[in-house]
Amino acid sequence: MPGTANVQTYDGVMSVSEKLQQILDTMETYQKAMAEESIIVVTDREKFVGYLPMRGVEVNIPLGAPLTAVKNSITEKALLEERTFQEERGPETFGFPYVATATPIWENGSVVGVLTISTTIEKANALRSISTQLAASAEEMTATTDQLSVASSEMATEVHKLAADSMNMLQEIDKIRSVSQIVRDVSDQSHLLGLNAAIEAARAGEQGRGFSVVASEIRKMAEQSKNSVAAIDGELDRIEQAIKQMNKSIQGITAKFQEHAASIQELQAAFEHISATADEILSASTSDR
Repeated sequence: MPGTANVQTYDGVMSVSEKLQQILDTMETYQKAMAEESIIVVTDREKFVGYLPMRGVEVNIPLGAPLTAVKNSITEKALLEERTFQEERGPETFGFPYVATATPIWENGSVVGVLTISTTIEKANALRSISTQLAASAEEMTATTDQLSVASSEMATEVHKLAADSMNMLQEIDKIRSVSQIVRDVSDQSHLLGLNAAIEAARAGEQGRGFSVVASEIRKMAEQSKNSVAAIDGELDRIEQAIKQMNKSIQGITAKFQEHAASIQELQAAFEHISATADEILSASTSDR
């Protein structure tokens, strides 16, 4: 830990006001009370009269040096304008980022000096960097889930269309079955007609022989039609079973899409919460101190 402030000039002890002396005597207490490690500098109206470093950092400003030794400092501004100034700087000066606050010291209605405290903000900057990266990652993940949601919605729409098309196919199959039934009925009637014709041809004897040939051909055509209708029915049965199985698969896919959509919504909500939290952290770490 740093020691007490050295209030000395090259020639010995400097004369300072009572208020300044009180601050010089309590600099170490101020430093210990800070949440982060800090450097404390005290000046009167002309020169640096007190300095308390933090571990590992030394400011190359000897006690007794004039304020002009540090050009355009907030310490000089606070003295000239008699109000508090604050600034945030990178690691160029002390080797670490910090925020400095320069506050005028008043005594008997006049400003007799300035108290400047430079506090490291390495942790705040690290937190700021992490929150920025986290917010960017959350935004990327949100964009990705948005794309997934759109793609999932489009795929679900296509699956619904496929289900509708398969239902239409089943309806078309029913229509074909109706036509097949008509052909089957015509085949049965033709077969019966051919049989009756054959009987009449047999009764007619020699004169009905030609008609008997026609009757036989009619029965053959009727039998062929009946067999063809049976084959068509068999194919329709297989197609119908395949479509029903496809519909069953489509229902399963639709259920998975619904679960997937719900999961994506949960992910979106989680990423939005992460992004909002990161923004809050970033806002808190960049707000005026």
